[in-house]
Amino acid sequence: MLQLRIREALEGGGVRLSGESDIYGKYLSSLVRSIEGAFVRLKSHVIGVLMERSTMQVGCVYGVIRSGKAFLLLDSDFGKAVVDYRFQNCGCECICVGESRLGFLVDRVSVIVGSFVGGEFVDQLELMTQSQTKDLCYVMYTSGSTGKPKGVGVGQGNLLNQLEWVKNQTLWDERDRFLFQISASFDRGIWVMLTPIVGGCELVVVPQGQNMDISALISIMKNRRITTLAFVPSHWRMVVEGMTKTVCETVKLLICMGETFPLPLLDKTKKVIPHAYIWNGYGPTECSITVSRYETNRERSFEYLNSSFPIGRLKQNNYFYC
Repeated sequence: MLQLRIREALEGGGVRLSGESDIYGKYLSSLVRSIEGAFVRLKSHVIGVLMERSTMQVGCVYGVIRSGKAFLLLDSDFGKAVVDYRFQNCGCECICVGESRLGFLVDRVSVIVGSFVGGEFVDQLELMTQSQTKDLCYVMYTSGSTGKPKGVGVGQGNLLNQLEWVKNQTLWDERDRFLFQISASFDRGIWVMLTPIVGGCELVVVPQGQNMDISALISIMKNRRITTLAFVPSHWRMVVEGMTKTVCETVKLLICMGETFPLPLLDKTKKVIPHAYIWNGYGPTECSITVSRYETNRERSFEYLNSSFPIGRLKQNNYFYC
């Protein structure tokens, strides 16, 4: 499943990551094998990943999947109480953590520091376990809007179905560049992180903190000639408002999800990314990120709509019940 997809993509050169001053992007295959080797013999089935958004973070997730384990992604800005609760609640016994987050670890958790790979790359590690579609791939926590956050376990088959669906709808190739600026603590960040495995596009990793620096984000979009964007609508509105004198001609697709997309934002969006299709995605955490999408382009009329986009048509292998 995903293990084999990652191996094939890495060996075939189909995964390309880029980030500012990040050496790990150049040695991704060796990095993933090193992470895999560190976790493959562990008894713990869920591995925590607590570090800033970077190519190192992406490599850790790839390595955990290749080791046959499931991952629990946590935002590096989370407080210690949130980290403690989620680790203990899902039974996580081991964590891959960046050096800046060592003070946030819960007691009795095994530690693998994010910088331990540093130049000591393993040439080859045989995969010791083969996962199945029903095997757990990752654990994600809900927002907790109705009480305490609930842990949701998502299988490899569910995630692969999401990735294949997006690939079939977009037809990405090696010329495309996908901006990775979403927090990894949201499930949307997971499929963005994994798109190079099935899509062949380049993943441009925005350094931690710069995703809320609108001017820096716009600069990256233009200078790196980004073709695909993924935002929650409230964040995208901030970007649009900061692009008063900027037009990104290279953007071909904007994917918005996680919140209602207000129609007044559409007209402003058309002006700054005039050649892009716009997707409004819908789906709860429990349903592997998205279950449906509504697509539009700049020629389409919206006079028949109310104040926001509909949730659209189902993706493959999903069902609506009324």
